[in-house]
Amino acid sequence: MRIHICVRRTLDWGSEAFTADWLWPDLRAKCRTWGETFEMTYPAFRQRLKEIARENHERVEDAIHTPFEEIPVGDLIVPTDDDDWFAPDVLHEIRAAMKPGAEGYLWHRQVISTSRRRPKRRTWLRMRRKKMGGHHSCASNNYAIVKRPDAKPIVTSHLKASDYVDAHPRRFPRIRQYLAIQNRTMGSRTAMEMKQQTSSREELIERYERYRTVYAEWPLPPGLHWARPSVDRMAELMDEIRIR
Repeated sequence: MRIHICVRRTLDWGSEAFTADWLWPDLRAKCRTWGETFEMTYPAFRQRLKEIARENHERVEDAIHTPFEEIPVGDLIVPTDDDDWFAPDVLHEIRAAMKPGAEGYLWHRQVISTSRRRPKRRTWLRMRRKKMGGHHSCASNNYAIVKRPDAKPIVTSHLKASDYVDAHPRRFPRIRQYLAIQNRTMGSRTAMEMKQQTSSREELIERYERYRTVYAEWPLPPGLHWARPSVDRMAELMDEIRIR
């Protein structure tokens, strides 16, 4: 069984024709505020995230990078967003965990994020370790699934993947290692607060300062030193952002 890394479809961030109208409706006004606040545009920032993630994916040993439509039925798909990272040995660990009849596999992930408000102490600088289970079993890049004719919703949506995995837990063996990092940046839809229709200049600057500190000062936990090149690239990216 071959294993494919499959980046979910996203916008063409690097297109010269990109406009805010291409964005999800809840992000359009925020994108305009971003452009009024920073010299680096929102799509340019997202394109850089995509490039940093691509560099990480290319370091995954024995990786095959394949669009969903080109993956044969019966092969194993490892879905990911275009800004998240993997351990270089993730595919070896999946192979070591393979069992007859399994429909997929789960593993632990680390989340890079900050709290939304900065308290007095440094606890706002947090890198959260996420184990399987909890609110959602599947996140952006902590699961693999065998491709079936009806697998596309499970690959494209980690929420639908969680529903399926939680309904059939014995079909998905667990790998008790941290093999992925969810890079929840200042430009992610979560950080941009989907339920809030607008973001102010002050909120964006405050968020930028928090995230800049995160990438500059994160002490890599044991077992995650493979992420150092990506973290350093993120720190460089944050340093390049200029406030208007």
